[in-house]
Amino acid sequence: MSYLNTDDPLERLEQFLEGNLTPDEEQQMLHMIADNGEMRDLLRLEYRLRHGFRNTADSNSFSVPGGFTDEVMACLDRLGDRSVQKNS
Repeated sequence: MSYLNTDDPLERLEQFLEGNLTPDEEQQMLHMIADNGEMRDLLRLEYRLRHGFRNTADSNSFSVPGGFTDEVMACLDRLGDRSVQKNS
């Protein structure tokens, strides 16, 4: 699947992180991340989430990093605002 076939920024980022893009698509995605603050925010959140789970040997001892919930909610609000603007 190519991220170019979707308007969903989370899906695009997932395809990038999973290595499912062609070299040209990966280059386009890197430019998109560099040019788009929302994508950089999503990448930071994804990193913090993956990093937190990777460093937790016992899933029962995992605690959400401070401020993480607020960051996620702020990103979701921005994504929601963007989709409302698209549909208007």
